[in-house]
Amino acid sequence: MDGLWALLLAVLGLLVIALLIGFVILTRVRRQRIVGADASGSFSGEDAGDPRRLRAGDVVEIHGVPYTVRGSVHCAQGCWARAEHLLDDASGVQLGLSVVAESELKLAVWTPLPGAELVPGPETLDLDGRCFKLNESGKGTFHSEALPDLAASGEFRYYDYRSSCGALLFFGSYDNADWAVSTGELINQQALRIYPAARAD
Repeated sequence: MDGLWALLLAVLGLLVIALLIGFVILTRVRRQRIVGADASGSFSGEDAGDPRRLRAGDVVEIHGVPYTVRGSVHCAQGCWARAEHLLDDASGVQLGLSVVAESELKLAVWTPLPGAELVPGPETLDLDGRCFKLNESGKGTFHSEALPDLAASGEFRYYDYRSSCGALLFFGSYDNADWAVSTGELINQQALRIYPAARAD
């Protein structure tokens, strides 16, 4: 009888040891998957989550909500450059994410205002009870990526307005098309999480 109890205790001990080993192995595998995520398409190192590398097909989380990059427009005016990425979520909501790399990275999320009866040019514009003052305007060149409804390259014009509370109002026109109007807000890079699509290059 004592021998049977000893055998049972030995078997139980082996089971406990096996479970502990399995737990350690599983934990290490999970850590390796996280650390090695760059091998399956995630950014790593200094480029981790870099909005300046966004391209069509990438997924961007903004405050935890995932959006897919449908396409991009890259604008240039002298040494100034601005990238606008068009985003779609699973329910069909469309936003824009602008990236301006100057002395520091400036990011803004934009909501399109289709049908807005606003014309750029005046020093001030009123919208939804807020007064927007003209910040800057200009023109330059653009090239597009993965946007079949837009020319591959051409000229663009813009007007940039801002309110005293920090809200943004932007007018953009590509190849003399009608003005596209959007309202926006500046966001911190920490609000973004980027999951690049797999690509051959």
